[in-house]
Amino acid sequence: NVKLEPRPPIDVGVILVTPNSSNCALTSNQLVTIGIKNFGCDTVLANTNVPVSYMLGFPGLPVNATAVLPNDLPVDSIYYYTFATPVNMGTIMTNYVFYAWSSLSTDPFAGNDTAKVNAFNSPLINAGTYYFEGFDSTNLYWTTQLISGSTQWVISTSSFAPNVYPISLG
Repeated sequence: NVKLEPRPPIDVGVILVTPNSSNCALTSNQLVTIGIKNFGCDTVLANTNVPVSYMLGFPGLPVNATAVLPNDLPVDSIYYYTFATPVNMGTIMTNYVFYAWSSLSTDPFAGNDTAKVNAFNSPLINAGTYYFEGFDSTNLYWTTQLISGSTQWVISTSSFAPNVYPISLG
């Protein structure tokens, strides 16, 4: 059986947490931003206090705050809130699991209040500049790569360099 119900008048939820899965070189003092969306059928008025929280890992210690809406939040609109309390995400090659949620007391539907995001801290790699040369039968890309502790020129058949071939310049 399917039961259809109208949207509640006031219904806010968290739809977005950053940093997200595509971040590189996260820091030990990383700010967390969430998107608070109005899923309801009425505008949420300016100066509404929306209790929000985030937690790194589960179980974890929640960081609680109050997002005060500076303007009216119309239906299907998003307000971005950045927590004042940063989080330590400075360990390279680590997967961090974030939970963020809203707790507005006049919101009768909790099904959209929480968002979960996995954020992997990848190292920031300076790949240098790609150089294209077109005098061979295949396109080759020149770039730099750290090999055995030193930066060397390499060539690849792709600008994304999945297969690199060290070359000697002397």
